[in-house]
Amino acid sequence: MSKEEMVNKIRAMVDARKHENLVIIARTDALAVNGLDDAIDRARVYKEAGADVLFIEAPTSLK
Repeated sequence: MSKEEMVNKIRAMVDARKHENLVIIARTDALAVNGLDDAIDRARVYKEAGADVLFIEAPTSLK
């Protein structure tokens, strides 16, 4: 899924959220395919779109 598609989905979820206790978690698998910089960039724009929690799948180190 492209970054833009995911941003649109997150925005739609934020707009449709009816309860403040609903947490929107955005996950990206970009690390394995595109590298750490892209995964971090995606997480950043997902946060800007309104995601409450960010999850970058399969980190290989603490760094």
